[in-house]
Amino acid sequence: MRSSRRTTVLWCGVAALAAFAGCWWAARDSGTATGPDRVSAGRECRSQLPRGIELSCGIYGFGDLRYLCPAGVDDEDRCARTSWVTVRNTGRSTVYVGCTAGPRQGVREEDPRRALEPGGEATLSPGRGRFLFDIALSGTDGGPSRLEVVRVG
Repeated sequence: MRSSRRTTVLWCGVAALAAFAGCWWAARDSGTATGPDRVSAGRECRSQLPRGIELSCGIYGFGDLRYLCPAGVDDEDRCARTSWVTVRNTGRSTVYVGCTAGPRQGVREEDPRRALEPGGEATLSPGRGRFLFDIALSGTDGGPSRLEVVRVG
């Protein structure tokens, strides 16, 4: 095997291992939410993925972003679509956040990513009559990336 090919294979392996480790770390229980895995204030999304690689906060931390349900309600037919989610950067470095939304399952459109400084907040909205499917988080080389849900409406 040529040296350049070995180097490429090595770097691909390192990138895959880093992605796995970042997802494992982010998937650890944040110690919140009981019952259905739905978005609520206090939920966290944490990532140690390398710069430029996005993490799905809907899967790794925030829970189902589509519906806002009254306490104790599990039936989505009795829940409203999530209108907006306000998140705060609780980490020590700038992060990039954006949302994925669409009018129905299978149709997804991504909003442009925006920078969020440490301590800064952003309100992400799917738009009228649309579902909020995901909030993506990617960081810089300044350390772990962290987002916390502040409010949901």
